[in-house]
Amino acid sequence: MVKVSVIVPVYNTRNYIHRLLASLESQTYRNFEAIFVDDSSDDTYEILKKFENTYPDQVHVEKGIKKGPGIARNIGLEIASGRYVAFIDSDDWWSENFLERTMEHMRAHDGVYTGYCDVLESGKKVYIKPKVVGHADWKPVLEMKVRFGIGNTLMKSSLIENYGIRFPDGIGVSEDSYFLLAYLSVIKRPLFGLEECMFYHLARTSSLSRTSFSLQEGIDKIDQTIESYRRLREFVFQNSPCPEEFWKFIESGHLPRSILTYITSVSDSIGRKYGRKLIRQYWGYIKKFRPARSYMSMLTLLWLVDPFVPVRLLLKKIW
Repeated sequence: MVKVSVIVPVYNTRNYIHRLLASLESQTYRNFEAIFVDDSSDDTYEILKKFENTYPDQVHVEKGIKKGPGIARNIGLEIASGRYVAFIDSDDWWSENFLERTMEHMRAHDGVYTGYCDVLESGKKVYIKPKVVGHADWKPVLEMKVRFGIGNTLMKSSLIENYGIRFPDGIGVSEDSYFLLAYLSVIKRPLFGLEECMFYHLARTSSLSRTSFSLQEGIDKIDQTIESYRRLREFVFQNSPCPEEFWKFIESGHLPRSILTYITSVSDSIGRKYGRKLIRQYWGYIKKFRPARSYMSMLTLLWLVDPFVPVRLLLKKIW
């Protein structure tokens, strides 16, 4: 049985982490190690140490260095000994067959993704079905038709190590995008998509996408995002077998979407005129956006239009 390394960055999730621990206990595929890298200031660490004492051969708990989830995941990668790697955040969880079902397809593929559910704090679940199931290349991911992200994917350790892929140091935003897109840029075999919802993401009201920003905070986040993608472009052109095509998809999809995420937060926080100001300021990047027939792409288009025409407000009134 091939080993999987499950890497979990942890920060103050004492009220949420029990669901993840229960989902790990119930996994039908048992040959895995769980590596927790904890940056908490609450008593989450004590909860994790108790879990480690219960499963000493499978669970490793490390203290982080308080530089964010990306660096915590890098620490986990240095410890990991599995042939495959899965990342999940400490307030999310899996169905009991997540590892078993994804492992069924890893032998012939360079990555597996699943459907997922956003779970609101009210308990309501929103199922996000991938538009491409079965064999897939990287294009549906870059068109935002499927999610190949933290929590709903399984990846090969050998690809990560052979290309030295790590979450970028010194950048606190879009580090996930850097890592996952760098990985996709060097895959040699297709991905495989599973339709079932096997990953549950807790959509907390305090999550990054819902955070309020001042104008300067928004600019700082956008500039960090641009730096993250600048480093990604460097990696892609050094390592990808088709860098021009791969990068064209990124700059017409993921990059403008990442920028518009923060513009929307500024617009919602301090007013649409500031959102319009930022769209003009970063128009050189945003103008390359090309909508695709996907939920996330349409949402990005909505973010682009909303500072000029309050589309989301109108939709709320209609609904």
